[in-house]
Amino acid sequence: MSNQKGEQAYLNKLGGKVFNILSGLFGTVPMGFATVGGTYGMQEFVTILVEMSRLGVCCEEAIRQMTAKRIPTPKWFRNMMHSIGTEDAQVLCDRMLARSAKFALNACRGRKVVLAIDKNLNPRHDRDNMEFLVRSKAKSGTNKFESYATMQIVDGPFKAILCCMRELQGSKDSDFVRKFIRFIKKHRLCVSFLLLDREFYSVDVMSAIHDAGIRFLMPAVKRPGIKQAIDEHHDNRRKAVSSYTMQNAAGEHITFTLLITKSKKYDDPDAGISEKYHVFATNMTSCKALKEIDHLPDEYRKRWGIETGYRQVNEIRPRTTSRDATFRMILFYTALLMYNMWAVHHVQSCPYDR
Repeated sequence: MSNQKGEQAYLNKLGGKVFNILSGLFGTVPMGFATVGGTYGMQEFVTILVEMSRLGVCCEEAIRQMTAKRIPTPKWFRNMMHSIGTEDAQVLCDRMLARSAKFALNACRGRKVVLAIDKNLNPRHDRDNMEFLVRSKAKSGTNKFESYATMQIVDGPFKAILCCMRELQGSKDSDFVRKFIRFIKKHRLCVSFLLLDREFYSVDVMSAIHDAGIRFLMPAVKRPGIKQAIDEHHDNRRKAVSSYTMQNAAGEHITFTLLITKSKKYDDPDAGISEKYHVFATNMTSCKALKEIDHLPDEYRKRWGIETGYRQVNEIRPRTTSRDATFRMILFYTALLMYNMWAVHHVQSCPYDR
């Protein structure tokens, strides 16, 4: 029970920190906040936003649970959200994330970190705002999603989300990666590995990372060429570490180091040859990769830290029935802010879990 009380006190303190950050950030963006009878304003707006994130509920439920406080109606809150322009909202969201990420960045000075890049997909059933939605493999009864590409520390002092970019129709994965690389260079991060999902397995993405001098590790998609390489390895005609060249439809190509390791299904007589092996792409030299081949699969498993982060972000992400894409973007970034503050201050000042 004492731990529960300590955790609740910590969450309340954390909410206060988030409140102070949001108050300062919202004050820097001209949104023309209106008051109701001269009673409600910025303080009430930010209070609702913090409570929505802390409780993981919609504004109506957050306000219902705050009846003892001086709080306006859900309609007033939604009107204030809808009054924020798209450009102002993007500036606000970028500042929001940067403000919370700086704590982790300061702790990473001079230390090696492992970063991961992935996409957070939130299922949507909208019939409008299609330019803010992307299509992907169906889940939760839809193939339309609100997508955000993020870069997170998965092995370092604080597992914070450093950078985020909203995916729009026609966006390229290489656009996200190049933005994140600029962030890495700007803050002079010492990256031991950049881990990516197989979704980013492309000539453009690997070329961008390699040209930046950053080591990457990602699964190789088992297309015909990779399957042939697996067959050759299975027949002892290709080594576990070898050079592989991939070409895209535009004729551009990249040569990388291909790693082939045994999977858990290696001894399964019913498994196909390609199922018996894991394949990874990296820009490490073949000599270096050969020395570390036994450890690289474990290194890649650190990427699951970003999946854990997404689950936690989605738990505290405020809910809304609004179809306004800008409204929803602000709520998502608020959850990122809350997650980062938790990641940093949980290590620094959380007595119940030390």
